[in-house]
Amino acid sequence: EKLLLLADGGKVTVDTVKESVADSARFDVFQLADAAVGLDAGRAIRILQGLQREGVPATLALWALAREIQTLVELSCRVDQGNSVPTALAKTRVWRFRHGMVGECLRQHTAVSIKGLVTKACHVDRIVKGARFGQPWIALNELTLAIARPPAAGAAVSVR
Repeated sequence: EKLLLLADGGKVTVDTVKESVADSARFDVFQLADAAVGLDAGRAIRILQGLQREGVPATLALWALAREIQTLVELSCRVDQGNSVPTALAKTRVWRFRHGMVGECLRQHTAVSIKGLVTKACHVDRIVKGARFGQPWIALNELTLAIARPPAAGAAVSVR
């Protein structure tokens, strides 16, 4: 019955069902981090909006994103020291099933963009804690997009 209402008198399609499920799906901060590092900006923003609607504290969403940024910093340093990306991933204890997405995120970001992520995360932290003027969820949105949308591929540095 609810699906028929969503279909607005039309046919219930697979897309109608998917949309209904997507809108009522519960999200967690780990899905947010995976979507951002997986370079899926659209999904990451949908998850972030879902977390906000569900009343998840902004500090928790920031923690998940900051953790991923910290991982990218550590990986970038290891690669700069001469490690290959797979070796850096192993030494940084990134779970094997995440190697592909985290490695690709690292390849797409530049050293400068990763430093920018750290700066942006610190800025968001101050907003979330009320030490700086701003809207926490808007700032989190910007940070999420900065992770999920690295600089143009041509600007990315070659990483072993």
